[in-house]
Amino acid sequence: MWALNIIKKNGNKLNVRVCVTGPVELYLKQFGGTAYADVLNNFAVSIDRFISNSLDNAKNFRISTISIDEPSIGINPQIMFSDNDLIAALEKASKDGLVAKKWILRYISIHRSIISLYAMCRP
Repeated sequence: MWALNIIKKNGNKLNVRVCVTGPVELYLKQFGGTAYADVLNNFAVSIDRFISNSLDNAKNFRISTISIDEPSIGINPQIMFSDNDLIAALEKASKDGLVAKKWILRYISIHRSIISLYAMCRP
């Protein structure tokens, strides 16, 4: 309701940023230090669906940034996935929801000393 009031007042939709817990974080919470890449990929696909549905249902505001939060990458010694498995999961988590919809800044937050990765996506 508040977003609709702002649209009526200003004539423009609000730009909002959304932070989503990443597939590695969800995996570690449920399975710990084991390495089942298929389960990790299932988490990633679910995240992508969540993002896609969020973009489709954002009627009264414009989602300008999606941040996938992965604080464990780079600091958690329990992660047993290969680099390729991690990259594939992050790509799946942001595939349809971000690339196919519209211009959105995709930001993957990795809590390593100074590392943050981002890329512009467009259809």
